[in-house]
Amino acid sequence: MPSLFVIASAGWPQPIWLTVMTALLAAALLAIGLRLLFRLRRGQSMMVRLPVLGPSSQATGLAVSFSSILIGYHLLAWILPPDWLQLRVPIERWWMLVAGAAVAIGSSWLIDRSETPDEWREPEPGPSIGDGSGGDRADPPTG
Repeated sequence: MPSLFVIASAGWPQPIWLTVMTALLAAALLAIGLRLLFRLRRGQSMMVRLPVLGPSSQATGLAVSFSSILIGYHLLAWILPPDWLQLRVPIERWWMLVAGAAVAIGSSWLIDRSETPDEWREPEPGPSIGDGSGGDRADPPTG
């Protein structure tokens, strides 16, 4: 029954509901990734709150954002006809794509967790050289 099946770019028939669900998942991943990317671009803080990972650095936020965009793109590329998007990971190697994203996000998150909480805070402004507050004077030698 051709009306119930769509030929995927991988070459096997798949049910139409699977194609629709894959397209919805791909659109959601692309939207989440782009939203996070623009949120990070506007923010001035070095810390970002991610829903599952908690407080994280901007590097971890970018890893999540780019991984989400990359996986969403490939999900769309796999359900579209082969001539539409030429740049894609072969569907047989989907696990490499997911593993690469997991390594990128996981390693960045582990680096975030290895830092002490004091390193997350913005440095407090202190006396600077030449502002007249005495921060530029050397202590007299004691002897």
